[in-house]
Amino acid sequence: MGEDRLYSRDMVCHARGGVLSRFSWGPHAARWWGLVVILLAGVASARAPRGEFSLGPIVARPGTAASGRLPVPEGVDSGTFIPITLVHGSRPGPVLALIAGVHGSEYAPILALQRVRPLLEPARLAGTVILVHAANIPAFLGRTIYTGPVDGKNLNRSFPGNPEGTVTERIAYVLREQILRRADVVVDLHAGDANEALRPWTGYYAKHGTPEVIARSRELAIAFGVDHIVLFPMENLSFEKALYTGAAAVALGKPSFDVEVGGLGRATPEQLALIERGVFSLLRHLRMLEGKPSPVEHPIFIERRANLKSEVEGFFYPTVEVGQWVRTGSLVGYVTDFFGNRIAEHRAPHGGVVLVFFGTPPVRSGETVAVIGEVHDPAPAPAQAP
Repeated sequence: MGEDRLYSRDMVCHARGGVLSRFSWGPHAARWWGLVVILLAGVASARAPRGEFSLGPIVARPGTAASGRLPVPEGVDSGTFIPITLVHGSRPGPVLALIAGVHGSEYAPILALQRVRPLLEPARLAGTVILVHAANIPAFLGRTIYTGPVDGKNLNRSFPGNPEGTVTERIAYVLREQILRRADVVVDLHAGDANEALRPWTGYYAKHGTPEVIARSRELAIAFGVDHIVLFPMENLSFEKALYTGAAAVALGKPSFDVEVGGLGRATPEQLALIERGVFSLLRHLRMLEGKPSPVEHPIFIERRANLKSEVEGFFYPTVEVGQWVRTGSLVGYVTDFFGNRIAEHRAPHGGVVLVFFGTPPVRSGETVAVIGEVHDPAPAPAQAP
């Protein structure tokens, strides 16, 4: 069949902006008019202005950056704000949300975004980067761990949020509606809290979300460049049960992963540099910046974690270092009473890597004093002296 016969002899040819003409086909007309349509559509697209990007009162024009306070209105308790920077590239591309400070005393990611901000050149950027410098200002200024000082709630257990709830729930609601919904990719940046020592890792939801979102989240976690990657076990969380920042993003259909770097209230140059490198590797992977990304070449995937919980209160003494590999039965730490008598021990239930442990002495009953990520365990640990 000849190509000209694929079309009717009397057609209307549309392009951006309206009808071009009605005509009868002659030899090779389809080929030429098709080319005209493509060229005109391309010209119209090229001339279309790139619009502003705004979040609440913060507005960034194409090729510029803007910073400001995204308000969280007062309600049953006092209001607050979320400090935001918008870096709006000169060319179209995805919207990447980098969220630090969901827990107010996890300082390394908060300070890392301070370093990233002046390094992002809007003129070289495709797409838009949303920098959430400190999501939980009440906890940040209050220097509290895990929970906010006003209502005692954990922001990373408060999604999808509630506009009529307490301040932590209202922060979650604003983050969901203003940040998560606007983003194409969400990165939730954490550290060990002020009482936790932590080995750097990333993590994503391996069973929550569509297959496409799960695969994309995995790909992005690898692109960040940290070698240990935790597979979060939660399955198919409903919108109402997606309590974590990243889980809420996935429930909205957005690829997402967590980053965990830093701890014990510290932010070392090495930790800040690790986060900074990861952010720029991710930007290159997303083709928001030119250049080659630096993905991890040999990722270690952790499918199961053991949370060692204390059944007593007292003083916790770790006997391992973060990042150390342990065997089944290895002593991870012990608890003494207030007079120095050993009253409890914590041993690894399986072989693996020490991801987190309490790095400060106080421990209460029910608290997680250490986390072991399961990896290959070649043999049982030898007996250890009490």
